Amino acid sequence: MNGERISQWVRGILLTGLLLAFAITLGRSLMVDHAAAGFGRNPQGLGEDPGVRVLLANRQPGDPTPTFDKIVVEALQTMEVVAPDAPLEKREVLKPGAKLRIEVVGTEGFLLSSADWGRDVRLTVQTFYLVPKLANAVPKLDRDGNPQFTPPRTYEAADARAVFRLIAAERGQRLASYRGSLQVLWNSAKDLRLINHLPMESYLEGVVATEMSPSYPIEALKAQAIASRGFAQVRCQVGAKRAWDLSDTAEDQEYHGAGFSTAAVVRSVFETRGVVPTIHGTPFLPMFSAASGGYTAAISSVFPNARDAAGREPLDTVMGARPDPYFQAGIAGLGLAATHGRSQADLKPRDIQKRLAEALAPSGRQVGFINNIRVGARDPRSNRVLTVLVYHTLDQQPLVVPAATFRNLVGPSLVRSTLWSNDSPKRVEANGSYFWRIFVAGWGHGVGLSQVSAWEMARQGYYARQIIETFYQDAELKTLW
Repeated sequence: MNGERISQWVRGILLTGLLLAFAITLGRSLMVDHAAAGFGRNPQGLGEDPGVRVLLANRQPGDPTPTFDKIVVEALQTMEVVAPDAPLEKREVLKPGAKLRIEVVGTEGFLLSSADWGRDVRLTVQTFYLVPKLANAVPKLDRDGNPQFTPPRTYEAADARAVFRLIAAERGQRLASYRGSLQVLWNSAKDLRLINHLPMESYLEGVVATEMSPSYPIEALKAQAIASRGFAQVRCQVGAKRAWDLSDTAEDQEYHGAGFSTAAVVRSVFETRGVVPTIHGTPFLPMFSAASGGYTAAISSVFPNARDAAGREPLDTVMGARPDPYFQAGIAGLGLAATHGRSQADLKPRDIQKRLAEALAPSGRQVGFINNIRVGARDPRSNRVLTVLVYHTLDQQPLVVPAATFRNLVGPSLVRSTLWSNDSPKRVEANGSYFWRIFVAGWGHGVGLSQVSAWEMARQGYYARQIIETFYQDAELKTLW
């Protein structure tokens, strides 16, 4: 009886061991499959998060501008005022809820005032910082062992939450809240610039949540995170000698600070940490737009002579003119056919003349009344318009305007893409005058990843890696940190 029990006990141990070995093998296999497909946390690279410096736009006058003459900053966590070039007699502190008014004072610097301080502080410096007091930075020490100022682009508050909020100085309207630190830069007697410093991965949470709806499938969000990280990484390399790396508008990438993220967005950034698209091992600027219209644009037609971050490899091989089979299902599934599918733009002669005159004013060229516009050339692959011929009364020869430039001049939200119908532009007579009607497909410049198509691919079960490979052909993913 005892021998039989021992035999059962041994068999049980062996069976348990076999099941455990099978589970480990299956788990490893799934991890390999997931990693190969771009699913799950990628192995962390050897580098460190490089951080990013984002120029914040003043969105109050209407069109975003980088110019502020005054601003109010509300502390959401304890912050310190740091002026590396002119150390303060004592380090001023803003407690949570405190508001700091910042104004430019001629050529002298800044005037800082807060009700919590009970006095004004003048700083005769070109720049100063508001940094979180409880930060996750590793302090650097000088030769005497005293802490040195550490530029804040690579660290943020220890709890990784928003640190400050901007408030319109005149109306008291809350604008946006931000993680990281704030640099205030003197630019002229009536112009200060606000630069948000924070880790790259923290910045990307704000970008993904703004550039793509957080409700999109997780693999689409991951693809956006990879593209946006590659975009920011190259901008940081190119703008290294400036005071900031990139702006927070569509000129670079839309970024409206913290407060828009979701668990899915956080996961999409976390699970692609440090991953960027490369060509032959070198990062490049991965462009993206809202909707391709069914055929992506060649990057050379929008950004001529575009090359990788090292300035060597041309990018037409990774972002060329190619059919996008996921566009139609994407706009249908998202209910965006009316805005991102086929749309109509009506252009008046006076409006075109005004925009062209503004653009040509620095060169001294003048533009007469516009009497005709027509397509100059189309890309034979995509049928996208490459050039627009603009005829006016001051010259017998038309102005030859790149289609991407023409679109930006007359309004990229009006003429939503360069994928015009074959009968566009069509002259329309009305009320003794005339205008040109243009029908377009898609929304955006059309280069690289199409966001509605990424949504459709993710809905069909494609992984982020496959989405990236579809819109950036021949690109390789590389983990930088």
